[in-house]
Amino acid sequence: MGLSHALHAELRSLGIKVSAIIAGGMRTPFLLDRFPDIDQATLQDPLNVARAVKFVLTQPPETVIPEVMVLPMKETSWP
Repeated sequence: MGLSHALHAELRSLGIKVSAIIAGGMRTPFLLDRFPDIDQATLQDPLNVARAVKFVLTQPPETVIPEVMVLPMKETSWP
């Protein structure tokens, strides 16, 4: 996050956008294969994160979104 915020601050004047997208647990093979006993009800559909990425990328040129968190409602690893 520190690197993303620093890049955002330094590159903004050059018209370069930097956004950090923090994604919570998703129903993907990355988690499901490693943790076969994981409660899938606590995970989100990866499409939710993809929609957030698309939203960030489709903002007008004069708008930047430096940080987005996309968490499932039942996320267990975040406060």
